[in-house]
Parts: sequence; C-alpha cells; structure tokens
Amino acid sequence: MILDDIVEKRKEQLQREKDNIELQDMKEMALNSKNKNHGFKEALKESGLSVISEVKKASPSKGVIAEDFRPVETAIAYEDAGAAAISCLTEEYYFKGGSKYFADIRAKVNIPMLRKDFIFDEYQIFHVLQDEIPSRAKRKVKHNDIVYSTVRPNLKHYGIIKDNIENMIVSTAFAVIRSHCSSISNELLYLMLTDDKNTEYLQGIAEMSKATYPSITPEDISALEIVIPIESVSISNVNQSIKYCFDFVYYKHRENKKLQKLQSLLLVKMEQK
Repeated sequence: MILDDIVEKRKEQLQREKDNIELQDMKEMALNSKNKNHGFKEALKESGLSVISEVKKASPSKGVIAEDFRPVETAIAYEDAGAAAISCLTEEYYFKGGSKYFADIRAKVNIPMLRKDFIFDEYQIFHVLQDEIPSRAKRKVKHNDIVYSTVRPNLKHYGIIKDNIENMIVSTAFAVIRSHCSSISNELLYLMLTDDKNTEYLQGIAEMSKATYPSITPEDISALEIVIPIESVSISNVNQSIKYCFDFVYYKHRENKKLQKLQSLLLVKMEQK
C-alpha cells in the first residue's frame, strides 16, 4: 500500500535526521526554543469560516503539482486572502517538502502554521527547525562521511572523514552527508557534490539567504540533482577505483605524518649530541 511505502521512505529521512542530532540534544533544543506560540487552536475558533490553506509541491497520486514552486509567496498570498492558518508539507520523497520550506514561511507570515508530515517517532515531536538550532549544537560523523560547510560554499570548506574515531562530532555549521544508495559510494558522491558547477549553484543560494553570512541549509544540498555520467554497468568498477584512490591518498598522508614525527625526534637527538 502507498501509505506503507511513504512510511518506509519517511523512516529513511528520519534516520538521516537522527544521524545528525541525537534525541536528547533535540529534546533540549526544543524545550529551550524561542519559537512563538501562534495559537493554532484559537485561530480556528474565530467566528466565521476558518480555512487552513496548504502549501504543497507534490503528492503521491498527482506527482509534482506546482512546477514553479514558490512556497513563501504562496503562503503570503494565503494570509492576505484571509486564511486562518497554513499547513506545510515536510515529507521529502513523495511530497517534495522540507523543513526549510516551513522555516522560510514561518519567517514571513504571522498566522499559525501546521507541520504536515507522517509522525510515528518521539524524535519528530521534538524536531527543531534548522534555523532555530543553536550554534553550540553538534552533528555526529562517522568514517567515510562527507562534511560540507554551510557558510560560503565558494570557500570550499569540505572533506571526507577517513579517520575511524568513535563519537566524532562537528558543529552544525557543517552538513553531514552520506550516500543511501548502494550503487553510489560516498567517495563518488563527494566528487560530484564538490564539482565547480554545484559549488557555484550552492553559492548562488547562499547569496540569497537572509542569514548573517551567505549560507545554505542541509536541505539545499539534499535538493541538488546530481547526474552521474557513468553507465550503470561500469559504476561498480568506478566506485572501487575511486575508493582505492581516496584510501591511497589517506594512507600516504598518514605515512607522511609518521615520517614527520620521526624526523622531529631524530633532529632533537642529533641536536643533543
């Protein structure tokens, strides 16, 4: 059934969210959030007809509904037309929604909003929008994860984690990316993601942001459509070759660091003599 399929995809999205911020941290941030209470229930009790207007890009049955999707402009138009509240889809796969759409709309309208999604996990109850997560928050990273700075993409502050260290964390100023496609390795994804054209595109989004510094969100990165210019028959071999190159560079780098330490020790001993 389609509902079962949607829930399975939503579980994948949820896991990506959990990989970034643990439940306890999410709870703390949610409870300390300065998000206003806009009185959703009270707005619907107002006299006369109360309309909840929906911002939605796509649906499982119709596909993409709004090709020229402008969520903020749509929401403002709803508010101007007298809507009592606005609902916004945040499920990514079937409805093409996202937390960023919700956050962008929230910043521009003054009527209550409803986050419309498939809620089945405690984590989702405490979910805090990316714009409200404090800078002290951290994201978990694992071996082979890609880390990508969300501030000024044109500075090219990104990398792939090759050290296998437990409980490694980075600031939420970095997006943590990993491939969920068995045929695409993180190394191949890294090469495509850091292509100059994609960097230029993300910098363009950053320049339009209202943040203190030109910045993007993890949702901006996940929304990228990256074309892999490789025949599916040979992609396995390409993945293996790229992984070998990355690992080779990593181990050579480790060897160089060891040699530098050894050199320093020998120089000290020679000086003592």
